[in-house]
Order: sequence, then structure tokens, then C-alpha cells
Amino acid sequence: MDAHEGLQPWKKALGDQIKSARQNLHLSQDALADAVDVSRNMITRYEAGIAAPSVDILGLIARRLGMPTVTINGTRFAIGSRTDEASPQPEQLCLEFGKEHVYAGATLRITPTKLTLIITTTVPSAA
Repeated sequence: MDAHEGLQPWKKALGDQIKSARQNLHLSQDALADAVDVSRNMITRYEAGIAAPSVDILGLIARRLGMPTVTINGTRFAIGSRTDEASPQPEQLCLEFGKEHVYAGATLRITPTKLTLIITTTVPSAA
């Protein structure tokens, strides 16, 4: 049995993007691991497609590697920093694949092969 048999293709594709961006910067796995506060072994697992980083860790990796977007199953996700200052841009709700998200009046289940969902909210202006 191949060591990579049974891997989810989206994890492998994401891992390839991380590895390529890291190598383009001539950055070692150890240096990236230190920058995002995970073990080198986790970086190896991400790049091999064995594991996928959490949304928070993916954001740190993407910012460190200068990746403004990542593509998963043909869907491009923008990676950007958030500020605490008021912004005319709507806030974006970030949801993780493969998890159930429960809110008042709604339950969302998202898998990368079944649904791409972006929910935006606007903050009401003070009257």
C-alpha cells in the first residue's frame, strides 16, 4: 500500500501549495515551524497532505510565506490580516471544513466537496 494512498486530495493540494511557497522563499521547515509555533513534524505532515492546518495556523503560514490566496478543490480563499479598527469592509465569518457550526437558529455542516459558503455581515451604523 502506498504511504499516501487514501489521502484527501484537497489536503495534498494545500500541502503542495505550502511546500512550494516555503521552498520559493528558501525557508526550512524548521524556520516555518518556529514562525507559526508548531513542530517541524506538523509542517512535514501539512506539506505531505497527511494533516491540514487549522484556519488560524493556515493564516499564520500564509502570511509568513506571502501567500495571498490558497486554492482548495478549485475554490480560491483569500488570506488577509484583520484589524481592530472600524472598516467599511464587511466582516467575514470563517468556518472550518469537516466541522459542525451551531448558531442560534442555524446549524451548518461543511465538507470541502459538498459546499462552498461565504457569509458576510455588516455592522449597523449608529443612528
